[in-house]
Amino acid sequence: SSASPSRRSVAAMPPRAISIKVAREEDLSSHIGNDGFYFDLVDFDRVRAFQIPDNTTMSRLKEEIAVEFSIPSQFQRLWLFCKRQNGTWRPVRPFSTEENNLSMTSLHKLLSRTFLFLNPDGVKLFLEVLNDSSPQNLSNDDGLVFLKLYDPEQTQIRYIGMLFVKASSRPSDILPKLRSLAGFCADEEMELYEEIKFEPSAMCEAIDANITFSESQIGHGDIICYQKSSKSLSHHAYPSVEIFFKRIHDLKAVVPVLYTFPSLKT
Repeated sequence: SSASPSRRSVAAMPPRAISIKVAREEDLSSHIGNDGFYFDLVDFDRVRAFQIPDNTTMSRLKEEIAVEFSIPSQFQRLWLFCKRQNGTWRPVRPFSTEENNLSMTSLHKLLSRTFLFLNPDGVKLFLEVLNDSSPQNLSNDDGLVFLKLYDPEQTQIRYIGMLFVKASSRPSDILPKLRSLAGFCADEEMELYEEIKFEPSAMCEAIDANITFSESQIGHGDIICYQKSSKSLSHHAYPSVEIFFKRIHDLKAVVPVLYTFPSLKT
């Protein structure tokens, strides 16, 4: 028998266009610490958006990304950005090789039980650019953390890089790497904090460098803020990143406008 008009119309429905926002490390570097953006990782209103049909595969999207950013597909690892229960947006997991062959619609069906894949305003992704030192096959012991460096003397915070850490390792193991990234001397005393959330209040907690990342519940998408020891900085208005974040949050709560560094010094 012939298909009913309703069935024919469903079958003939064209693919729906969806927005895919792809954040890169360049975005994190240019956003964090600039134009009043201090918390979280990226302002998704200011990243490149791709408009693609919902039957497009992840592999096809990577081809478009390759053209736009001049990064060959084989050097791309895409991560799903999700909104956490505390309101922050963080990368939660990379897409597997098998998932690269699925359409956006299929990925939505696969992931929606655990994650909000298709947000009302599209899909949000993080593009990791692979190099010789990038871990190829990630295990449950690997965690991708993002690093912010706070300078109390300049009252400035900036994005300084990302790092894979082992859940079974300790923050003390990465201190040489953190010093190197910041340009600190080899014996510089430092303080590490985890940036947890910023609504309804700023929450930034000191990290014990001698217990494992697993015990501190630090893993994919978490933010480590670090700085020189605040012991000798008590004469500064905001000697620690924890105090700095709380001050920024209080200023925005009183007058909800974009605050820049000069306004902190008034």
